Amino acid sequence: MDLRDHVLRARSGYRSDVAALGEALGRGDVFVPLARSAGVPEGRSTLAADADIALHSLPSADGTSWVPLFTSRERLLAAGMRNGWTTDGGPLHFVGMPGMTALTSVFAPSLEAGATAGVVFDVGHDSELAMNAAEVLRLIRGEAIPLVGYASRLPARGTEKMLVGEPATPPSHQALDRIAAVLGTEPSVEGWHLRQVFTPERDVQPHLLLDIRAAVTEQERRRISEKVGAIVGELQLPPPGYLDVAFNLGGASEPA
Repeated sequence: MDLRDHVLRARSGYRSDVAALGEALGRGDVFVPLARSAGVPEGRSTLAADADIALHSLPSADGTSWVPLFTSRERLLAAGMRNGWTTDGGPLHFVGMPGMTALTSVFAPSLEAGATAGVVFDVGHDSELAMNAAEVLRLIRGEAIPLVGYASRLPARGTEKMLVGEPATPPSHQALDRIAAVLGTEPSVEGWHLRQVFTPERDVQPHLLLDIRAAVTEQERRRISEKVGAIVGELQLPPPGYLDVAFNLGGASEPA
């Protein structure tokens, strides 16, 4: 697998795939577009900490900026054409360097200071992958964490290890009463229980799971889940502040 393959696989958000990407970044090069070159030779290079250069960035709607990194020269140049990037007002130049060196030596300071929101690999390509500052800094330290924004959009593979127990920090009585009030209006709901779950591949930390016992159709599961979701903001749940909903159909729980 080349670096692009690892970036594609990390789009799963799974901890093991992100860790594999970190290892691949230690072996492969990334390519960085220059807005100002200050005489830095194009090609593979190691940028000095005091190099008088400027890199292109990706502005977002919230006013933050992200660093574009590419797994090949061709993907960088194609993105440069789409975005109208130039170097010193002329043709776009770039440098390549070992991926982990780029993250640790060039970008870590701005990520730590909050000046940069994160990095985006291969923007505009099928291998596009965005990692926020916290995710990148953990990767640099060798502590890969799941990319929850990606993992939450994909169905579970079915092979993940899940740890299930009672909540370490019990929800408030008000939260329990509010959940009971909502589910009490559903005749098909035979019972429910709040559990704490942790799936290391997909979760950064343990969170709550509302386990509902009800033999209902998929359409009804979605409707009931949406009713629960509508009140989550007022429940004041313990960290990380959210819960999943699952339906127990005669002994087997299915994510809603």
